[in-house]
Amino acid sequence: MNILLRRNCLFAFLFTSLFLINFDITLAAGKIDFNQQIAPLLSENCYACHGRDAEHREAELRLDVSAEAIAVRENGAAIVPGKPEESLIWQRIVSEDEYEIMPPPDSHKKLTAEQKELIRKWIEQGAEYAEHWSFVAPQKLEVPETSFTNPIDAFLEVKRQELDLPHNERADRRTLIRRVTLDLTGLPPTLNEVREFVADESDDAYEKLVDMAKTWLAPGSIWPAMPTRMDCIWTISGRCGHIGTGWCGR
Repeated sequence: MNILLRRNCLFAFLFTSLFLINFDITLAAGKIDFNQQIAPLLSENCYACHGRDAEHREAELRLDVSAEAIAVRENGAAIVPGKPEESLIWQRIVSEDEYEIMPPPDSHKKLTAEQKELIRKWIEQGAEYAEHWSFVAPQKLEVPETSFTNPIDAFLEVKRQELDLPHNERADRRTLIRRVTLDLTGLPPTLNEVREFVADESDDAYEKLVDMAKTWLAPGSIWPAMPTRMDCIWTISGRCGHIGTGWCGR
């Protein structure tokens, strides 16, 4: 069961990584993203008094629903898409009157200058709301052209260049096999598996390693090797002086 859980977590991580890369590409284009940038601000600073809880709602105003946020009220609309200066929410955010400013002083919440500017730009760009990302169907993106053949690496390379970050040093063979086996199975490799991988100089050595580790996910396939793998953990733990140091997992 633990192995299946780890596999599902791995798939979820890969899906989330690709989805967040999509977010980053959107942000790089200067588009404010509601779910990633605005919703957390409204939830932290506004929804307690202007959210779904009718019992604690103030001024009968909801900011978590687009239709109600942009509805024209007696004094105007809380949000006027494209026009921050005409939006009551923006007027309250930048107000210096302690009885008008939002969030109110007694809430002990305060927006930073950067957070205020995000809200202003969001309204200026049309104040578009969006469903929570978990309800939005993922869209397949065109893989950017890079020197990498793996699509995930290609997206990461584009982002790395955009942020002007240096490459990490290439991991050695022993580190690679520990990462693969621990990530996919939760257990370290045996000493024989380490030796075989280090000695394998073929171009597809890493691919073969991943395929080998995936076979351990089949029901019952990993248990025959369990004593050997656990012996590796206990042996190294003993060398390090206490349980859990795990040289195999570093």
